[in-house]
Amino acid sequence: MSDVHLAILDGRPAAAEVKRIAIALVDDAVEQLRDAAAAPSETAVHEARKRFKELRALLRLVESAAGRHRTKEARLRARDAGRSLSAARDADVLGETFEKLHERFGDSFDRSRDFARRLTEDARGGKLDTDTASRLISAVRNSIALWSFDVADKDIQQGLRRGLRRARRAMRTAVEVRSDAGFHEWRKRAKDSWYHARMTEEIVPSMRDREPQLRRLARILGDHHDLVIVREIAGRHAGEANGPDAVNVLSLALQRMRELEDEAEAIGPEALARKL
Repeated sequence: MSDVHLAILDGRPAAAEVKRIAIALVDDAVEQLRDAAAAPSETAVHEARKRFKELRALLRLVESAAGRHRTKEARLRARDAGRSLSAARDADVLGETFEKLHERFGDSFDRSRDFARRLTEDARGGKLDTDTASRLISAVRNSIALWSFDVADKDIQQGLRRGLRRARRAMRTAVEVRSDAGFHEWRKRAKDSWYHARMTEEIVPSMRDREPQLRRLARILGDHHDLVIVREIAGRHAGEANGPDAVNVLSLALQRMRELEDEAEAIGPEALARKL
């Protein structure tokens, strides 16, 4: 959304800035969904889903001041709006992740390229429910427009610390347990902190400084989660005639996941350091 400034501006009331950003995120998501409904577009759907995630992160940032109950309700509606677009998400994830596997493994992946292409095309044939997504996110906008935010700078600082604390806790669990669910939770909390850094870069210099590390961590963990989705979808075909191709994709995806886990573990502690 090139025409909307997503950072809280220095020198302006924090409450007004939070509401401005929240409404701008929803309005851009609705516009993207309108475009996708008129002419199906993976890019438009991807951008709409990104707006939903940014909105949820913003609401977590100010939940103590804006009210946990109502911010949670809004976050759940935004989450459900994103889930209604899951078919488009799968196609987007498969296409991009297969390209990354090809870049990483070359010929080892190429022998399963036709199988990967068929999975991607099948995912693109899924129904795109933009109506449900638009209805849910529009309801969120109506609620936020009526909210009386009581957000001060100290609440922003508190929200940043809370987000980093949640991300560190998720990191410890992920590294200790080494489960897909654990890394998925770490991904969500790390992405929250990355979004928080972008939203507060003009008023909290230390978050601006750590934004590149948070961005890298979020992307590593995002790639890891995309590979989990690839393995879930490819695994459904392991017992079929093209089973060898599915097994090859499963094996390469798992190898790449382990590499990404090591990368995330190496940079996580510094990216999520306690001190602001």
